[in-house]
Amino acid sequence: EAGGNCYGGLAHCPSGKEADPSAWTYLPDPILKNQTGPGRFDNVSVFVNGIVKAPDGRYAISFFGEPIMSIGFAFADTPFGPFEQDDSYYLNASMFPKWAGQAQHEHDLIRLDNGTYLLFYTGFGGFRKTATISHPSIDQGGIATSEDLKTWTFVQRPVLKHRYDESSGCDPLRDNCKPNVAQ
Repeated sequence: EAGGNCYGGLAHCPSGKEADPSAWTYLPDPILKNQTGPGRFDNVSVFVNGIVKAPDGRYAISFFGEPIMSIGFAFADTPFGPFEQDDSYYLNASMFPKWAGQAQHEHDLIRLDNGTYLLFYTGFGGFRKTATISHPSIDQGGIATSEDLKTWTFVQRPVLKHRYDESSGCDPLRDNCKPNVAQ
């Protein structure tokens, strides 16, 4: 997450011998570039995270962009790209549950055999006051599902939750304390 013009690349292993580094083929050109311009959620960099077959038969990759850490999608006719972003598939922060509404980033996208898409994502939702300071909340894990990659249903609570004690403000990762929670 260093920033700067980061692009998405592709490597594949046609022989199936993944343990052998020489068996991999690396495409020389990026398959996805960040879009520049004022207000773009990805005008600094893109981080590609998953590829699935879209409902229309094209290939879709998901990515998160910086400086506004949210998730977007790009499409191509082949899994080797080049991929073009489609802003109508952008998942903006207002779509996510409050606990993850400030930023969403590290994620995986899969398609189940029945055609449902599962998005496993990391998100955080603002600042928390602990016993010592106010700091960004800790990343937590969430799940969303979709049938078309545009309309998403979000589980409203984190499925991987940080052990933070709301009553005392104890955050064991940042403070010298023991939370009064069992999770």
